[in-house]
Amino acid sequence: RRRRRSPLTSGQPSHPEPAPPHDGTWSVVATALPDSALIEPFVDHHLGLGAQRVFLYLDCEQLPAHVELPRHDQLSVQTCDAAHWRRTVGKRPGHLSDRQLANASDARSCATASWLLHCDIDEFLIAQGSVSLALAALPARVFSVLLQPCEAVYRAEPTTVAQALGTRLFRIPCAHM
Repeated sequence: RRRRRSPLTSGQPSHPEPAPPHDGTWSVVATALPDSALIEPFVDHHLGLGAQRVFLYLDCEQLPAHVELPRHDQLSVQTCDAAHWRRTVGKRPGHLSDRQLANASDARSCATASWLLHCDIDEFLIAQGSVSLALAALPARVFSVLLQPCEAVYRAEPTTVAQALGTRLFRIPCAHM
């Protein structure tokens, strides 16, 4: 019997393909409860920054009748029902972080953007310039970017979404300093 040689053992030097340049396109994915008051501000904010698409995974079996979601062509909404979990990971993960990871993986599999921002529904990307231009400027060998989180701080408990999003006070967690 004759054994076939793999390209790595053929004696010829292997040269990895150069990574394609980044085009700067990006999308965002979040898992949220369906009645979160932050959904619309989250979607509007990230689309306003230039996100190609927002993937929103609603952590529920079915959308409650009283919930109205924002309507955007660039918004993809998935209810995380039993069929969703069977299709993605087999069964519903018990921990929220595992559900978020499964949903981010699902979004990555159907996203057409080069980059995918994975964050919580109460986390908003703040940029001083174009996110797309900043991502496009990264060297091709860079495959991930870690963003510095800042947590909102309030003088009094906010009672509206506008108050919650209107704070100008933030703290940087010590673990990230």
